[in-house]
Amino acid sequence: MSSVKLGRASLILVVIAACTDTTGLTGTGDELPTSDGGTKTKDSGGLPDPGDGGDPNAGKRCDVTKAFAPPELVTEFDAQSDFVKGAILSKNEREVFFLRYDTMASEWILRRATRASSDVAFAPATDIAVMPTPDGFLSLTAGGLKLYFWTTTNIYKTTRASVDATFGTPSTWDVPGGPAPFVVDSDDVAYFSRFEGDATLVRRILRGRITGTGFGSVISYVPNIWVDGAQDQNPILNASETALYFSSTRAGTIGLADIWVAHRPTKADEFGAAIHVRELSTDAPDTLTWISDDECVAYLDRASHVYVAKRPL
Repeated sequence: MSSVKLGRASLILVVIAACTDTTGLTGTGDELPTSDGGTKTKDSGGLPDPGDGGDPNAGKRCDVTKAFAPPELVTEFDAQSDFVKGAILSKNEREVFFLRYDTMASEWILRRATRASSDVAFAPATDIAVMPTPDGFLSLTAGGLKLYFWTTTNIYKTTRASVDATFGTPSTWDVPGGPAPFVVDSDDVAYFSRFEGDATLVRRILRGRITGTGFGSVISYVPNIWVDGAQDQNPILNASETALYFSSTRAGTIGLADIWVAHRPTKADEFGAAIHVRELSTDAPDTLTWISDDECVAYLDRASHVYVAKRPL
């Protein structure tokens, strides 16, 4: 009897050891063998897999794999909502700058509005007096302390000491062959587009390192973006510089210029091939002016009107 008992005990120990030995395994313990020699995950009965952290969208305000909802006309920036363009927000989304056309002065006026948090309406906007007055293409960088804008002849930069301070006198900022650049939040690189030689139907997106007065000597095309015969323009990046949105006339476009986007894992990587953002595109020229860092909120210009589009959760 004792020898039989010992045999059973040994068998139990062998079974326990076999169940606990994970040498050479990379699975989570929830895999089952399949007939083809692979594995499949156990059915959890509809419960989140404890190994994947539960809901991948927990704590997020949108699901970036979903399409944007239809863009809506923005009226809170200005009661007339007409002849308004170029809306850009601060990184925390509590401050907005935009341009409104003054028919009496025959020029665009820079305006600013603020709000207490990113999920409430903006307070009434006020004018910001800068000379010369901007004509378009605003970029807010360096924690909101630098504002770049474009006139019909030059690029200008104006700075402030804090987000509550007044902007100083603008200074020119030279961008050879590339008007209206988008300056990234870290204030070290600018993206822009320019025509290729005499081919007015060909336009490509470039980038360059920033110096105190403009670009340094290193200016290069953004790899993997351009396709033959296309006009690519109006590049806009999120604060993390992992998403590049732009307007393009390339094949697949449904209008005069549609919105496209390219992504990369980190700002140290190159962007992958661009994909069509069809829900933000129309049969008219479409221009994105700002995208939130999480890509949940986008602001667009359409015929001197500002629109906002949001992704659902």
